[in-house]
Amino acid sequence: MPASDRDFATLTIERTVDGLVVISFDVPGHRQNVITPQVFADLSAAIDDIDHGPRPAGVILRSAKEGTFFAGADLDRIDALASKPAAEVEQVADAGKKIFGRLSASWPTVALIDGTCLGGGLELALACDFRVATSGPKTSLGFPEVKLGLLPGWGGTVRGSRLIGPGPAIELVASGEAVDGPGAVRLGLVDACVPPEAAMESARRLIAMHGGPDVSERRRRLAAAVELDPAERDFLEATTAA
Repeated sequence: MPASDRDFATLTIERTVDGLVVISFDVPGHRQNVITPQVFADLSAAIDDIDHGPRPAGVILRSAKEGTFFAGADLDRIDALASKPAAEVEQVADAGKKIFGRLSASWPTVALIDGTCLGGGLELALACDFRVATSGPKTSLGFPEVKLGLLPGWGGTVRGSRLIGPGPAIELVASGEAVDGPGAVRLGLVDACVPPEAAMESARRLIAMHGGPDVSERRRRLAAAVELDPAERDFLEATTAA
């Protein structure tokens, strides 16, 4: 049943019989989902509505478009920002980080990734507590924007380093190469890789198994600073420069 009385331009939210809330993204005017200012506005409002309703057992973020979670940020929006003052660009980045930060501040969240999950889409997935990727042929996760001279600006570099370690995270960000579902689970980027038809059930199981005290401990661990010994720091600085 609907979890909100209002209509959203880019998403729908519904409450399931087992106490979960499912947010399904479908950005109009694009073949694949892309992150636009309207997506941010709708996601923020959806979080408000969920917060003001009955507390859910967990929230699952998914795409209603086949073959894509999010293909990244809207390139037209990025091109427009190129001519803006630095302060305005920083404001856009801070606003995105603030909204993404709300996804791991209350109820457990799972990103269900079946298809492209790139750039800002991967940052959105990393902002969730858990991630389920599918083994489908279109599933890919990465930061290809670095090949255009852009860096992740919504917290992906920090979250990635704390999740999989600085070395693998630097390689992922600096190379701009994507990994598929099985590669993502080996890297530790996702918690599970399953066939597409099993993805929703896998997301439910993660919430059921780890949605209580486990998720609080996981959040504390991922919020802690990453300790590097001097040798590791020197190696990472050298490889990053290369």
